[in-house]
Amino acid sequence: MKTQLPFGVVEQLAQDVFEITPNAGVELNADIAKVLIEYYQARSNHPKVLVNRTNEYDTSLEFMQTMTSVPLLKAVAVYVPSYQQALVAETQKFLFKIPFERFLDRDEALNWLQQQ
Repeated sequence: MKTQLPFGVVEQLAQDVFEITPNAGVELNADIAKVLIEYYQARSNHPKVLVNRTNEYDTSLEFMQTMTSVPLLKAVAVYVPSYQQALVAETQKFLFKIPFERFLDRDEALNWLQQQ
């Protein structure tokens, strides 16, 4: 089931697996993080999230701090279509205390996430 939100699309791929694809040009901030947390909490006790970075967008430090401060998420996989975006995802990895990996292949990211 896909849900169009003002900042992107969230799709529930399985019971506890969600994919978020932010819109091009959006900045993910603390308010968006709160919306996502509420969205995940309403649908799962321990969601696993696939972040699809196909589009270019910005992520604020406040967004990352809000997302990592909630013990809700079980795991995060980031699909990045380029090595440049992979470097950004690698730096974000250190903010999470849960399994967090980045992938250059979406299917690999999804497979890894489903095993967590």
